[in-house]
Amino acid sequence: MSACCEGGGRRRRGGAALALSFVAVVAVAAALKLLTGCSYPRPADVDPDAGQRCTSASDCSTPRSVCDIGGTNVCVECTRTMASACTGTQPVCDGTSCRGCTSHNECPLSDACLPDGSCAPETAVVYFEEGGVNGLCTKTVPCGEGIDAIKEIQLSRPYLRVTGTVSDGGMTIDNKIVTILGDSTAVLKRAGAPRSSLLDI
Repeated sequence: MSACCEGGGRRRRGGAALALSFVAVVAVAAALKLLTGCSYPRPADVDPDAGQRCTSASDCSTPRSVCDIGGTNVCVECTRTMASACTGTQPVCDGTSCRGCTSHNECPLSDACLPDGSCAPETAVVYFEEGGVNGLCTKTVPCGEGIDAIKEIQLSRPYLRVTGTVSDGGMTIDNKIVTILGDSTAVLKRAGAPRSSLLDI
């Protein structure tokens, strides 16, 4: 009888320990749900970095203000059809994310990518191009001589976009703030010299 009682006592203690362990697990799970807002364990198909689900742009907010309708149906920074959502120093839509420009052809309006990753406004650029003509040095009618191009540099047009091999034409940059932009093949050479360059851009 004594042995039976002892055995029963051991069984009761084992049951109590199991019950306490279960209570502890439930308490931990409840604490995790309170902290994370999710049940535990976290479902395998839930991505903590996934965007907000959406059916229209009204479901989205900055910085992911575009709804990728027909694609992932989540809020993103941009899409191919909403590339205009990328502005400022991140004007290029790369997939569904905005980034800074790294080449001039990524700025189709001005063909001028600035060092900070933004695209220069076309009206702020003086265009200096091999084979250009004298004029206002616009994108459609670029200047062909440096002396003409530098005359157009002013506070509202501080960028000089050089294309091809061009001549300085005796130009002098004096009391002007200018940022010279060009492709890897652009060369600014001294007037009358066949190839001696003042500046390889």
